Formats: sequence, C-alpha cells, structure tokens
Amino acid sequence: MKKEINRYFRLLRKHLTCSKASRNRFISQTQRTAEEFLNDKPNVSITDIEDFLGSPKALAETFMETLDPTEIRRSKRNKRIARIALIILPVVIITLLCVLIYYITQTQADIEITQEITTTIYE
Repeated sequence: MKKEINRYFRLLRKHLTCSKASRNRFISQTQRTAEEFLNDKPNVSITDIEDFLGSPKALAETFMETLDPTEIRRSKRNKRIARIALIILPVVIITLLCVLIYYITQTQADIEITQEITTTIYE
C-alpha cells in the first residue's frame, strides 16, 4: 500500500507545473489529507484513495487552476530551458572531447623522435 501511495504522489508531482514552493505546499496538504483518510478508514485500497482525492492528473489540474498564470508560465519556461540544456550540454561535451582527441592524435603524429649518442673518450 505504501508503494502505491508513493507512486500516486510521484505522478501528482509530475503533473504539477508550478513553482517548487507551491508544489511542495500542495503535496504536503494532500499527503495530510490522505493520511487523515487512511486513519479514518485503515483498510482502504489505492482506488479508494483515488476516488477520495481524484486521479493525480485531475487533482493537479484542479490545483493549477487556482494558481497565478504567470507562475505557471514561468515554471513551464524553466522546465523547457532545463530540457534544452540537458540536450545541448552532452552534445557540447562530446564535441569538445572529439576535438581534444583529434588535436591529441594530430600533435602526436607530427612528433619525430631522434636519438643522439655522444661518446666522450678521455686519453
């Protein structure tokens, strides 16, 4: 049962597009409500909890309707920037590594090693 409740709240967190403070406050309130429901009815299933609270997506949408639209836009923009950064950063790192490997192999190929032996004879 604990796994199912944790899964429910992971899905709820995933569907919330708002600031971290608003998300944490709402999750805490919802967890308290779920705990009170479980205390009143200890032998309930996850479907009973979903019937009481609603599906994670529906609950998130209901909560987000109460938020300021600029907060939602800002959060969506930040998520988009993070996704783009997660895509671009590995590409940049791989490109830099390829350039470094190419540079190392080219500079090593141009090196000519010679050996010179000097023998000094004292008479």
